[in-house]
Amino acid sequence: MTHNPAQSTTTHHTHAARKQQKLREREEALRRIEKKRHDRALAVAAREKKRETASQATILTLPVTSIVPPVPQARLHLRHRLSFVSFIIIVLGTSLFVSWYLWERAADRYTSIAGFAVHSEDMNSPVELLGGVANLSGSGAADEEVLYQFIQSQHLVEIIDKSLNLRKIWSPPQRTLIRFSATTPLVRSRI
Repeated sequence: MTHNPAQSTTTHHTHAARKQQKLREREEALRRIEKKRHDRALAVAAREKKRETASQATILTLPVTSIVPPVPQARLHLRHRLSFVSFIIIVLGTSLFVSWYLWERAADRYTSIAGFAVHSEDMNSPVELLGGVANLSGSGAADEEVLYQFIQSQHLVEIIDKSLNLRKIWSPPQRTLIRFSATTPLVRSRI
């Protein structure tokens, strides 16, 4: 096979022409696509605008009122200062005073009060109901009096003192000072 240069140049020209034509067709297709996108965007914007104008027609307009001037900046007045001082005195002052008293002055002592009642199962006679003549005689001590005298007696205090050491419980607390000495490492003395 022989190679013909004239035929080769024609083929080359037709190939280049087809290539150019394909490029033009592609560009036209892209322009058409872009135009369709642009038209769609315009149509969507027009629909939105139409919807917006339709919704604005239903909104009621209120009459315009005059604008009130702004309020001046607040300042501290005497009543504000007095409120703060009364808070300090009433709340913090009493809290500090009570705390100081409980920490420094009050002793760790507790008190309790006990009471008792004695019930007897004596059957009263019907005569006593009429006037209580039997109670006027004053003879015999009631059970309550006997029990009360025992609780107040010295004998009971001695019994409790043996088991609890009442003198130590009810004596004032003793403070202990720790003194350091050169000869002894640690010396405690009672005040």
